[in-house]
Formats: sequence, C-alpha cells, structure tokens
Amino acid sequence: MNIDFWGDYLVEGNAFFGQDTWPGNMHKTVRVVAAAGGYDVAYTVWCTNQVELYDMTTDPYQLTNLYSFSSSNAAIAGYSVRKFSSRLNALLLTLKRCKGRVCTRPWRKLHPDGAVRNLDDALRDEYDVFYEQHQHRVASSECALGQVLSVEGPLEPVVWRPEGEEWAYAT
Repeated sequence: MNIDFWGDYLVEGNAFFGQDTWPGNMHKTVRVVAAAGGYDVAYTVWCTNQVELYDMTTDPYQLTNLYSFSSSNAAIAGYSVRKFSSRLNALLLTLKRCKGRVCTRPWRKLHPDGAVRNLDDALRDEYDVFYEQHQHRVASSECALGQVLSVEGPLEPVVWRPEGEEWAYAT
C-alpha cells in the first residue's frame, strides 16, 4: 500500500498544545504485509527527510522507530533494518509516481529481467550493493503543500543491471 499526504494537518481538540494545524506533515509511506505473515512493515519519508520504519507486528502503535537503530542489531523478520529499509526505499521511490502496471508490479520496474517479484526476492544478498549503494533515496528539498516535482528529489529509481553492466535510470 502506498500513501502520499500533502498539506497541513488539521488538529482536532487540543492535542498539539493549542495549535489548530500541524505544518510540515507531508510524507510518503509504503506498507508491506507478507502473504505468509513473515512481516508487516510501514516505511515513511517525511518532507523534512526524516525516515521512520515500524514493525507493525510487534509495534502496531508505531512507538519505536527502527530506522533510528539501523546501525544496531535491530532486525525485522531476521533481516537487518538497514537491508530492509533500503528495499522499502526503492519500492517507495518506484511507487511515488507510478502509472499503469508499475503500480501493481513495482519490482518489475526495478528488475526488468523478472528475477525479483516481491520484497522477499529483493532481500536476497546478491542485491545488497544495488539497493544500499546505487539506489536513489526518497527525499524532498522542502515541504510543499502539494506534489511539486521540483522539490520531490529523485523521481525515478535506478534499474538493476547484472554485475559488469552500468547502472541505468528507469524510464
């Protein structure tokens, strides 16, 4: 599931110390639930470039941001937080402007050879360098009140290429 939110958050009640809006609330989120129940994760990149990663199976109220522990031994479904978040970042980048089949088959855009069909496939060790070193990061240069492409940062992901071939941008 892909979620985008642009605009100020209207506050109900007195939850934020008398403020009636919460500026800078723009974010992009991807949530992935494994069919076999191995994981349920939510990954968010805010317009401030703050990143959040939650394991919804153990933290349904999103109280512990695992991304802040990416250099520790924290893990999701046996995978390091760094490894998991690099794949989710690429998925979010692919979905943020998807059209047509890319919206339902985002891994096919990242891996046109068809070798990766889901997050489980993408988590294979052979793709670590690609996702952790060559893939663009979802980012914003400012908090705009709508989808303003000039502040959206990278708009397309890098496409996987077998070892020995140059990295290419998706079209």
